[in-house]
Amino acid sequence: MYLGFSAYRFNIFNRLSDHKKYIKRFFWYSLLAAVLMILLDFSTDRFNWGYVNYYDPWFITILSTMIFILSSICWLYVEGKFKRFFNALQFMGKNDTYQLYGSKRNILLRFLGGRFGFV
Repeated sequence: MYLGFSAYRFNIFNRLSDHKKYIKRFFWYSLLAAVLMILLDFSTDRFNWGYVNYYDPWFITILSTMIFILSSICWLYVEGKFKRFFNALQFMGKNDTYQLYGSKRNILLRFLGGRFGFV
């Protein structure tokens, strides 16, 4: 939550087009890292290498896959593709926030002023 608030505070989401070169670089490097780690895992399973007993390389694979997905979404947003999709995501995020606060308020009112609860 605080990381998202900090990113919003520093206006990172509106400055993504300034960092298009870095987004593309993250995209390609994370794709390369994910593919190499998957190939390493397949070769580890095939040749039965012993380092897997001490170290699990799937964490790096999952992290690089997450960075790849994040950078691809940012790249699509910067290029202006899927504008309706991103507007729908923004609307759903605002709608979920309003719904979450409304449901919390209703639950608190039920506990405080309803037939059961603290009163």
